[in-house]
Amino acid sequence: METPKLERLLEEKAKELKEKNIKLDQLEHELAHLAKENERLQKENLKCRELADTAKKMSDEAIGQREGLEAEIRRLTSELEKVRAQIERCRRMKQAGLFVDFENIRLCLKNRMKKDPDLGRVLKEIEALACPPDSEDRFLVFKRAYVVADKNLQALLEQAGYEVLEKRPDKKSSGEFTCNWDVGIALDIVEAAPRLDAVAVASGDGDFIDLAQALAEKFKGRIAVEFIGIKGLTNNAIQQAAVDGRIQLLYINA
Repeated sequence: METPKLERLLEEKAKELKEKNIKLDQLEHELAHLAKENERLQKENLKCRELADTAKKMSDEAIGQREGLEAEIRRLTSELEKVRAQIERCRRMKQAGLFVDFENIRLCLKNRMKKDPDLGRVLKEIEALACPPDSEDRFLVFKRAYVVADKNLQALLEQAGYEVLEKRPDKKSSGEFTCNWDVGIALDIVEAAPRLDAVAVASGDGDFIDLAQALAEKFKGRIAVEFIGIKGLTNNAIQQAAVDGRIQLLYINA
C-alpha cells in the first residue's frame, strides 16, 4: 500500500515540478522579452533625447535668425524712412539746369588772366554758384557744357559729371576760327525749361538776354534765370538786367 502511494506522490511532485519548470521557462522568456523591450525603450529614449537636443538647437537657431531678421527689418525700415524723407525733400527742392557756354567762359578768363585758366577749378566754382553744395532748396538735374571738339576737354568735363556737346570750329572770312553755340544753347534751354524751376547760364554773352526775357514772359516768373560770368567781362545788357531785377548775376572768382 505504501509503495503505490509513494509512487503517486512522486508523480504528483514530478508533475508539480514540471509545471513550475514550465512557468519558470515562461518567466525567463518574459524576462528576456522585457530585457529586449527595455533595451529598445532605452534606445528610443536616447533618440528622443537626441531629437530634443536637435529641436532645442534648431529652436535656438530659429530664435537667433528671427532676431537677426527683426534687426534687418528695423534697419531696412529705417533706410526706407530716410529714402522717403529724401524723396520728400527732393519734391520740395527746386530743380535747376546748368548750361555752360564753355568757350565764352574760357576765353574771358584767359583774357583776364593772360594765361589758360585752371579748368577744373572753374568748373567746380560754376557748379557751386549754380547750386551751392550746402543748398537745401535746389539741386542740379543736369549739367551741360557746350565746347569746341577736343578729346582731352571732353574727358575732363565728363569726369566732372557734365553732359558734353561738341562742335567743330568754323573758319571766318578773316581767317579766324569761331565756335558759336548760342543758338544750340538757346534751343536746349527752351526745350528743358518746362521741367525746371531755375535756369543757370554760364556765359557773358548778351545774346541770351532776349531768351531770359522770353522765359520770364512765358512762365510768368515761375522760372528763375541766373547768369554766371566774369566781372568786367560780362555783357552790359546782362549787367543791366541784373540791376533791373530781371535776372540774378553771379561772378566767377577771377
